[in-house]
Amino acid sequence: MMRYPARTFEWGKRRQLRIVAKAAAALIAVIVFFSTLATTTAVGQSDALTASVDRAFRPLLAQYDIPGMAVAVTVNGQRHYFNYGAASKQSAAPVTPDTIFEHGSISKTFTATPASYAQALGRISLNDHPGAYMP
Repeated sequence: MMRYPARTFEWGKRRQLRIVAKAAAALIAVIVFFSTLATTTAVGQSDALTASVDRAFRPLLAQYDIPGMAVAVTVNGQRHYFNYGAASKQSAAPVTPDTIFEHGSISKTFTATPASYAQALGRISLNDHPGAYMP
């Protein structure tokens, strides 16, 4: 297996991965928080959800100079969407439900996370050839 030194990765890609990891952690915190609010009324839950998502994501936008972000949260089977900031710094057009974001290298994080979890559970070994698990 060929290993690449960490210094060959571009700084921007590392920064993107950290941003995604922090955003995912904040989203998980929001989901856990709202899974405990079973007795809240529908209107109160929506207001509380908006406030909680705002508290989790607005600081990330400022801290990492992210121009815009779309967040989706599911609570009790209902989907809620939140749009923040601009779709691009150049156009300053707001993020909308129709905004298309480029994903860049973040898909690697979403692939590596469940693979690492499966290894921790003993279901796979990252040292095995992928053909051991796929036809």
